[in-house]
Amino acid sequence: MSVSLDIVKWSSDHWKLFIITSLSFFVDGLIFSISPLIIYSVKSLLPYATYILGLNMVAWTIGSVVLGRLGDIIGRKRTFLIVLIIEVLSIGLLYFFYNSPILFTLLTSAACFAIGGEFGAAFSAIAELSPPYHRGKAILMSSNFWNLGAVVVALFELVYQSIIYSPSVQVKYVLASTFIVLILTAVARVGFPESPRWLIVKGRISDAERLLKKYSINLTEDLVQDYRKVHGISLREALSKYAYRFIILLIITVAIYVTYFIPAFYLPYTPDFPFSKYIAYIVLIANLGSFIGAFMLLPLIDRGRRASTLISLLGGFITAIIMIVSVMVRNVYMFFTSLFWNMVFSQWGWSCLSTLQSELFPTGVRSTVIGFFMSFEGITTAILTFLEQYLTASICLSIIAALWLAGTLAASSWYIKGLETAKVSIDKLV
Repeated sequence: MSVSLDIVKWSSDHWKLFIITSLSFFVDGLIFSISPLIIYSVKSLLPYATYILGLNMVAWTIGSVVLGRLGDIIGRKRTFLIVLIIEVLSIGLLYFFYNSPILFTLLTSAACFAIGGEFGAAFSAIAELSPPYHRGKAILMSSNFWNLGAVVVALFELVYQSIIYSPSVQVKYVLASTFIVLILTAVARVGFPESPRWLIVKGRISDAERLLKKYSINLTEDLVQDYRKVHGISLREALSKYAYRFIILLIITVAIYVTYFIPAFYLPYTPDFPFSKYIAYIVLIANLGSFIGAFMLLPLIDRGRRASTLISLLGGFITAIIMIVSVMVRNVYMFFTSLFWNMVFSQWGWSCLSTLQSELFPTGVRSTVIGFFMSFEGITTAILTFLEQYLTASICLSIIAALWLAGTLAASSWYIKGLETAKVSIDKLV
């Protein structure tokens, strides 16, 4: 089955999947950016900033594990719908209760719970349904819509700041605009397809056959049995069998995600950060760098994952050092420039990492394992966010640089010993 399915050319059904997942990441970027942008404008929230943002990431951690596991139990499609329902309810209610620190924390944390859990289902579905020669590009460009979403909500904030005097009205306009976009995209997101590979692992052969008929693929009993034998192993078996790749990707995951979230969203809440008043510009420039960076990587990602991953982490480490210097000399233009290029490399690393996470583990546990990866970076980001109020900006960025270095060392090991997964069937990688 895997060979027949993998030679299928990119079709209208692949475009449908790509559009749905891209819209989901776009909305996730919008929603995630709300907390760091709004807190700075609402006086009742500002004293609790690091606690709110830290609890958001704790919720992200829990969602990554719970919904990641759910994606392997009830399927990618149903998990996607659960995420959508939570997002709609939380953002809809937030419009009315954003002034309450407790309710703001609960509602934004509910949204982060959903967002953190969506990655497992989304990345698994793209990897399982995309042809090998396009898998990296599909994950790269689909996840890049997260950055576009963050750019759009930052622009909302800046535009409303320029035309509306009242901060409370600005916040309501940002929330209303986000909710409208969420509702407009919800209809398309409901059409998320199920993965035939997951259906086979779960023994739902007739459902898988119906999906595969459009590709003129016929399942045989031997093929189904072989596939379930390889991809239906338990989580414990998978982690034991693939321990090296799990450890390497875990280190890179923490390095890539924490070094994105802190500079792009949370750094302005360190006590001595000299550019806090530019938080909307920071979110805008950081995510614009990530968005543009994806197009730079597009010609390379399906030629080789190992080299692209190593280059991204090394570039991130070098630009992180420049960011530290820019804060020490209090040069905002130097900071914005180094932040932009740091986020270019961050997007390269994020895209390569997301592709590797989706490729290197069996279908039956793929969503769960991705959820584990996301939970580790979530709790690491949460801890660092809680500690921000006790750290200087330079120390915080030094920790970021150290994480980039740790990721570079792990990527170097993978470059030497790891598998090259570009253009290879995901079923041949396990």
